Amino acid sequence: MPQYSLQPSAKVRQPASQWFGQPVDVLDDLGQGHEPRAVMVTCCHLGCAPDQVSHAEPGEFYIVQNAGNVVPDPAEPVDSTLASLELGLQYETVSHVIVCGHTSCGFVRRPLVLQQRETFRSMRSHSNPARSRGGLNGHRPASGEQQVRSACQHVLHQLEKLARHPFIAERLEHGALTLHGWLVGDETSQIRYYNPGTSRFELQLSGAR
Repeated sequence: MPQYSLQPSAKVRQPASQWFGQPVDVLDDLGQGHEPRAVMVTCCHLGCAPDQVSHAEPGEFYIVQNAGNVVPDPAEPVDSTLASLELGLQYETVSHVIVCGHTSCGFVRRPLVLQQRETFRSMRSHSNPARSRGGLNGHRPASGEQQVRSACQHVLHQLEKLARHPFIAERLEHGALTLHGWLVGDETSQIRYYNPGTSRFELQLSGAR
């Protein structure tokens, strides 16, 4: 498995007042084209809102969002997520890819929804491995620590699939790209980052950068 090791910024939820009166010249600069430093694959859920889980300036992340922060398996047909990932990596400034999940992710917690609705049925293969690794079987809803463990495993499973894509594997082999796993606490806004040294998701310490 590749190494993932990026600590997110310590401040994860800025007061709303800091976003009021944002200078127009910032938006003008973005209109001229931005130079992102990282591609972030994240969930559509509000708990994973990129502007709330980092201290990054506008345009620093190239965002790819979908239900459950899912990365397609290399054997699957090319879809919009994969196309967006490849497009994001065309920026020469990008040297990181972050898979960012959240603790109460319904994609992991509620398997019956994926089973009963035709739209989601094909997505079960993306959530089942995480539930199994987290100690969950069948259609029983996840809760508490089992849910958190399963959400962590879900992020790792997406990273494993990501590393198998040829356009990612080539960059990893040449040291041009680093993969990272983040997990946002929905109730606390705290971020756990995957530490390859301990093989654990660890809380970002306050004040660290």
